[in-house]
Amino acid sequence: MLDTIDPLYKPVLEKSNLSTDPTGQRLVINIPVHANIGLDTFGYHAKGKNSSKTALIFEDLSGAVEEYTFAELHTLALRFAKGLAKLGVQRGDVVAVHTGQRPETAIAHAGIHYLGGIVLTLSQLYGP
Repeated sequence: MLDTIDPLYKPVLEKSNLSTDPTGQRLVINIPVHANIGLDTFGYHAKGKNSSKTALIFEDLSGAVEEYTFAELHTLALRFAKGLAKLGVQRGDVVAVHTGQRPETAIAHAGIHYLGGIVLTLSQLYGP
């Protein structure tokens, strides 16, 4: 398959941690065994030089604006994860999130990932 890809894109694919499956017909993403999307995003930046940088800006329908740093999102996601753990949520459990486009959505996703849970996103936009 890589032979049919434009040569200009090959360096991008190599840097993107992609490879071909055993048949050579499909590209696959190589994800490390112990990868955690929550810790590898919020957690990574919360502990580094970006901890005090703005990670999320939210404007509600009234025009009120909220800003969160990486450190704040990390702290809130950890708090959410601890709350879920107290409720009995464990690694591998599926947790549904139905919050709309709000900061709480990002916090919930990261918190669930911190626990090793699986996020099931629900949306009212799919209809009644």
